[in-house]
Amino acid sequence: MPQYVFPESVQEEIPVWVKLEAFQPKPNIDGNDAANFGTQAGGPYWFQAPQSLILGDSHTYNQVNFKALLGGAAMTNDLGGAFGDLISAARVAGGDLPVIGDVGTNINYLTQQTANPREEVVFSKPNFRTISLAWELGVQSQSDGSNLITMINEIRRLSYPTIADAFLYQMPSQWQLTIGSRGEGGSSTPQFFSFGKCVLENLSTNYTGAGIMALNAAGQPGFVNLEMTFKEVKLRNQGSAVFS
Repeated sequence: MPQYVFPESVQEEIPVWVKLEAFQPKPNIDGNDAANFGTQAGGPYWFQAPQSLILGDSHTYNQVNFKALLGGAAMTNDLGGAFGDLISAARVAGGDLPVIGDVGTNINYLTQQTANPREEVVFSKPNFRTISLAWELGVQSQSDGSNLITMINEIRRLSYPTIADAFLYQMPSQWQLTIGSRGEGGSSTPQFFSFGKCVLENLSTNYTGAGIMALNAAGQPGFVNLEMTFKEVKLRNQGSAVFS
């Protein structure tokens, strides 16, 4: 497949590049962290290093009310105590119960006290890791402009599904990202920038990157702000290869 490069005109002045490669979707259900790619569908697309590279690692935690848990545990020995605990927990979680109107609020006001919620957060699951890239690109030649438009349109196209039949979509492409030098033999990637197999979740293009619509003689935009957000397809854990 052809390689696309932006910018072409000053390649020797750029020490760090981003390489994007698209592949036919292929599930990883064997529990192996190693990326398992399908047939190549597009690229490689080479961009100069972005002005912004943000890695998003986040997790989901649930809130647990230990007052309710303790009330449930006490139920086997003291139904009345358990009921009182659960009523108190319900007040903490949702305000005063309808059956008591504003009595609870009035008591809180008069005593200047309120129930200790006795709550903690408990881990639920890791979220899918995200990689956000942002460029402020200036077109210096018609060749660069043509390449950039082609690259953006190709990447945009590959982010969409294809039609399998009248009722089904075929999944969009999956992506491999590497960051490093662009020399003989391709990209040399620092271990710090290790990414798993990704999908392209968002692609945003601002063709008035300088605040005005600037076009060259070929009708190509002179400035383009480009943003891409990728999401890894597998949930990570402490033993995942991306952290080694």
